[in-house]
Amino acid sequence: MSKRKINLFIVLLSLFAVSAYAGIIYNGNEYTEKDMPFSQDGSGMQYFVVSGSIDNVNSWNMKSLTINDVSYTNTWSSTMPAAVDGNKYFIIYNPKNKFAHFEINGTNDWGTGSTTIDTINIQLPYEHNGADEVCFYTSGIINNVSSYGLDNMTINGTDYTNISSETMPDRMNGGYYLYYNTTQSWAHLGVDGRNVEKPDTTNITLPYSYNGIGNHYFVTTNLISLINSSGLDSLFINNVNYTNVWSTNIPDRIDGKYYIHYVSNSAYAHLELEGDSTIVSADPDTVEITLPYSFDGNGYYCFVTTYGIESISSWNASSVSVNGTDVTNQYTTTIPKSIDGKYYINYEANVENGHIDMRGTQYPDIVTYNGQDYNKVMIPFTASGNTAQYVYVYGSVDNFYSSGVSLLEINGVNYTNQSSSTMPSSVDGKYLIKYIPKNRNSYFEINGTGVEPVYILNIKIFLESTLLSGTQN
Repeated sequence: MSKRKINLFIVLLSLFAVSAYAGIIYNGNEYTEKDMPFSQDGSGMQYFVVSGSIDNVNSWNMKSLTINDVSYTNTWSSTMPAAVDGNKYFIIYNPKNKFAHFEINGTNDWGTGSTTIDTINIQLPYEHNGADEVCFYTSGIINNVSSYGLDNMTINGTDYTNISSETMPDRMNGGYYLYYNTTQSWAHLGVDGRNVEKPDTTNITLPYSYNGIGNHYFVTTNLISLINSSGLDSLFINNVNYTNVWSTNIPDRIDGKYYIHYVSNSAYAHLELEGDSTIVSADPDTVEITLPYSFDGNGYYCFVTTYGIESISSWNASSVSVNGTDVTNQYTTTIPKSIDGKYYINYEANVENGHIDMRGTQYPDIVTYNGQDYNKVMIPFTASGNTAQYVYVYGSVDNFYSSGVSLLEINGVNYTNQSSSTMPSSVDGKYLIKYIPKNRNSYFEINGTGVEPVYILNIKIFLESTLLSGTQN
């Protein structure tokens, strides 16, 4: 692959500038732009950047106060260190208590130095489409990047424009800086990989709330049911913007987690997360089931299924939950989202006539795999043109073929621009296909017969029914 280097000094210091999403990236930290004169009071570590000519600074009750890595802790001074990238001064405000104070006076000049654009912190996997000029940052592990329709796409200064690659450049300040620039409405960038939590990420349990000034990263494995925020500069959860909104529309978990980035310069800012503090996972005695399925009797049982639940009903039960959501003694077709493609069902009854019944299919219209939704299609299937598609098929595959694509994956295995009759191992009987085209001439086809392996399912149903003394309908 041809890799073109660009000025890394510019990339690190000034290509990534303040926005509702993040500040200027410098030495791995995000700095919020401020105009002079400017002052800051109270507790909470902050990162600021000013640009221009500084007359003087003053601070007290500080643990530390640095400007371009030079200490100005608890002192007044009119002597400044050398500016960075034009006239920029990067300030780290680390207060001792709520009585801490910092002030800076001078004349603003943002006209020198490199042009600045937005920077967005992202969680993996991630996609971006359409005409835009923007920069992304991730501290995660990138397995693959693919793009088409872009004028320019770089990672840490190395050219990745309109190609698919599994080879990444060296990290910078612990992560990857991705520059995206195009005027095309059909342009696409896809980044696959897994997240690595920042060293300053705080693990939280639900319910949880936070107030005040700060730039914080939180992570939770709990199930969020409600998000409420106010007075924030930005709030992103798994790449979805929840700034100053109330919402029960929750994004899918990524790697079983919610990654939360909170930014506010207001003492009145508020974040509130409600949800189940139980980490949903398989009980040691969990039994895998297929649907439809029913069970009668008393006791405590844990089931798990990769089938799509369409309805669930129960009666005379003490407790029934699906992925932590209570559905005790009711009939409902409102089913919570799957967790990594699975549904965990906890059933408890104290009487012999307790009952649970679940209906569904092994092949629902949509399944979630590695944080991405895949739509069900039937074999034979073809995809063409410059629109990315995520689909899955099932049954017996004879062969498949792709040409002119940026990326073609089946169950995570790369088959870009290949013809083959050998399939990878199925995922619960499914073949999940990621089609990332290069242009309008891109093409993919898969041939075979979409038939469920009925005899295998029937044996499995019989064994599970015998084990649990349940009744398979």
